[in-house]
Amino acid sequence: MACLIVSFVGRADLRAFDLQEPRLPFVDDNIGPIKRLLSHLANNGLDPSEARLLLFDDRPDNGVRKQFRDALEAALPGLALGGLEIDRKEFALPGGPTDLKALYDGVWRAIEAGARDVADVLFNLSSGTPAMFGTLLLAARSLPIRPTLYESSPEKDVVRLDLPYEIATRERKGARASRLPVLAKEARKTLSRDTIVRDEVAAAAYASLYNIATRRRDEDAAPAVLIEGASGSGKWHAARQFAAWCGGEALECFAPPLPDPRPETAAVLLRRLDVWPAEALKSISAWRAQHPNVAMAATFRTDCAGGIELAAIKRDAVHGAATVCLPAPRSRSDIVELASVLAARAGLHRSKVKERLQQDLLASSYDLHQLDDVLRTAGSRSDTRHIERADYVQARDIEAIPQALALLRDGHAVLAGLDFGTGRPDLKTVLDAMQAAALHIAMAEGRTQSEAAELLGLGKQQDVSRLLMRGDLAYWRYLLAGDGNDGH
Repeated sequence: MACLIVSFVGRADLRAFDLQEPRLPFVDDNIGPIKRLLSHLANNGLDPSEARLLLFDDRPDNGVRKQFRDALEAALPGLALGGLEIDRKEFALPGGPTDLKALYDGVWRAIEAGARDVADVLFNLSSGTPAMFGTLLLAARSLPIRPTLYESSPEKDVVRLDLPYEIATRERKGARASRLPVLAKEARKTLSRDTIVRDEVAAAAYASLYNIATRRRDEDAAPAVLIEGASGSGKWHAARQFAAWCGGEALECFAPPLPDPRPETAAVLLRRLDVWPAEALKSISAWRAQHPNVAMAATFRTDCAGGIELAAIKRDAVHGAATVCLPAPRSRSDIVELASVLAARAGLHRSKVKERLQQDLLASSYDLHQLDDVLRTAGSRSDTRHIERADYVQARDIEAIPQALALLRDGHAVLAGLDFGTGRPDLKTVLDAMQAAALHIAMAEGRTQSEAAELLGLGKQQDVSRLLMRGDLAYWRYLLAGDGNDGH
């Protein structure tokens, strides 16, 4: 197959063949999406003096949208929103309301400029054409702070949307390489039951391991491989799979000295060479010379500074070994399948992991150790062996407690040292960051947002929600470090 064409069928396509589709019942909407959303926000505590409404006018010549702006402004006092600033932004769409390029150029520039000095951004998705809807979705994905998305309709009133952007936009890292080794059918047949390699880069790494294990360069020495990767990327699991492909028994070693192999030993596995003492490296090389018929696989964490240098390990311990690099879990496209395997290992049912947790997993930045901890904690909170999403969310908050405590320490350091000024966060940012940290800790203990707000005296639940939506803990630490701040 040389081409794949994907399309929906629209009313214009049906009309082209003299076909008609029964229309949905007409609903008389005498309020409109914008006014309905504003009424909803006013009822939930929106302060008009602290907000601004940005209205796009793509047909300024006919003056209709200007009239709408004036009529809306006159209606604001009746919504308890008197004084709300309305900014009508004019721009041209040469190709009409479906001119995507002009939409991106005009709308995105205005949103990006308007969002620079605000804490929260709200998008009304219901007004405009489908092309305008899509433009706002793309803009929402691209903003440095994630907007709150609303749909407004007579049938459902105002609904907040949490769309799975990550499912549609998650980058396929595997497609970057021009050529990747292919995992042979025989290798796939002999994979252990819980080895997942649906990601192209991960599959290529396992293909290299299989080739190393099954193709001896000469008859005098067994193969050797150094498996590199970030913490929690599955290096030890890959080493065990390598040993299985070598055949025979595997000898696992976590610290020196290396024990003598038995006659049936086919491979020795050395874990985390980055934390082994430097004086042990040459003993590894000597061991290999003494046992040339035993294959060796060693693992090395590439994200842990302060240990033995990789160059020293390659020179003194595993000279002549091939190197295989495993991708970090956050870059893999099969993270949902990996989570299913981890859930099964923890004695949990895996059948609903994708259904309930797919969006959260694709948005996560866990390594496999952290993900395993979160799933086990979530499972411990459930009354069944299935993982409920609410339990997963709280387990995620529990996992983030060390990061929240670190954020509190960072905030205290800025306050105690009066570390403000040009290029540094201002006082409000520091206090907001510390509030966000305290909120995460309070909710990790099982409280709802409303309960946490009451406990900490932070006002309404909506204020708490906006504070949490502004960014995750990593984003707050980024702000406290002074990155992206201009001192204002």
